[in-house]
Amino acid sequence: MKIGTAQIDITPKPGVELSGFAARVQPSTAVLDPLFAKALYLANEVEQILWIHCDLVGFDREIVLEFRDWAQQHLGLSAGQVMLSATHTHSGPCTIYLQECGRYDPAYVKLLQNHLRQAAEAALAQAEDCELVTTEGHLNLALDRRQQASKHTDPRVAALGFRRTDRTFKAVVVNYAMHPVALGSSNRRISADMPGQTALRLSRQLPGSPAVLVTNGACGNLNPPAENVPFAQIEAWGGQIADAVADRLAQAPPSPSPLFRLEVRVFPLPMEALDMAGIEAFARKALQNTKPLAEWGDKYRRTVEHWRTSLVAAAQSGRVIDHRDAELFALPWAT
Repeated sequence: MKIGTAQIDITPKPGVELSGFAARVQPSTAVLDPLFAKALYLANEVEQILWIHCDLVGFDREIVLEFRDWAQQHLGLSAGQVMLSATHTHSGPCTIYLQECGRYDPAYVKLLQNHLRQAAEAALAQAEDCELVTTEGHLNLALDRRQQASKHTDPRVAALGFRRTDRTFKAVVVNYAMHPVALGSSNRRISADMPGQTALRLSRQLPGSPAVLVTNGACGNLNPPAENVPFAQIEAWGGQIADAVADRLAQAPPSPSPLFRLEVRVFPLPMEALDMAGIEAFARKALQNTKPLAEWGDKYRRTVEHWRTSLVAAAQSGRVIDHRDAELFALPWAT
């Protein structure tokens, strides 16, 4: 199995607006720690995939489509062989459209596309033979942010390691389900939050200083123990995630002759379709919610009004918004 990696700094200059919190005062004022685009290229006898994982809140669909078009023309990769994903840090520039959560930044996105291309070319250029190792640690850190009676946190810290024959690591993928919002809405400094510190710690712990991609699985309802915490706490929590798998990865035996195949599917996610009366009733109810009104003020009112007018316009034109498409990548491994 051939593995290629690359890591490109994608940190914007202070002054960009940050994405993820409506309650945040804009724009950013400083850089707390750098953001990176990390490219991982995998190839075997039957399949290849280019995966680029970035310290960003997410990717607008147009960014993905433009990069895939470039990768097809310049790298010979089909759209289904190119995956872009993000750590979902809430302290990075605006690369998706979110109402009242920072303005989308076309200038930064243009620079980002150049960085993604550089990372892709570098990863493909220096692919080398590696063996696969896998392990799983446990960590009871994430909390149910809704404070429901029945908790549904996931204590597993899963890791894939790509190791050279001299037992140094070229790349590692680590997954722990926890929302990267520890810096909170009070933070105005650019940061990769906990995933950045997990990657930094693990890269220093393992021989070879591997590129480390930190993902967070089904983290939508799972938060760190607290928000608006100092950076030292971010370092500590990120370190705990890394520590959960570092020794296990170093000692893990190789998987025999691993093969992977890529599966790509688009699933329609159903949404509740409201009629005109339902839209108006929901908007009125939302504007009676005292908590976001107190926290966000006019931002919340504008967001509700944008939602209302958008759905009313769709209903008046006969368009029924009853689903959103979700593209899912699966990489089943066989040994």
